[in-house]
Amino acid sequence: MQSEAREGVMSKFRQEGTKAMEDTKRILGEFASQLFSGAIEVVDLSAPLGPDTPLLKLPPGLAGTPKIEVHVISEYDGKGPSWAWNWLKIGEHSGTHLGPLVRHHQNSEKVMQIIRKVTFSL
Repeated sequence: MQSEAREGVMSKFRQEGTKAMEDTKRILGEFASQLFSGAIEVVDLSAPLGPDTPLLKLPPGLAGTPKIEVHVISEYDGKGPSWAWNWLKIGEHSGTHLGPLVRHHQNSEKVMQIIRKVTFSL
């Protein structure tokens, strides 16, 4: 009796898993079609991280993030003849907020157009 119940539950899990996989394939296929057709616009908003990266400025009295620091370990020299290698000192939110990006991005009006179009939902 228990094994029949267990098999029934397992069968239901397999069916739901198969349906979820089919839904995922369909959604990804639709996404890929829209992406390739140009219906979805992909805009690169990346910016290099370094000492000159614009950071979020908080009101006076609130602790802000420090400037990003880049420390050289090796630079194709005796410490590493075949590579350049650095370590970074960085705040966990450095380079993650659109406000500084909008003010300093080479195409800030395009960034603002995207922000106006995008609706975030959870």
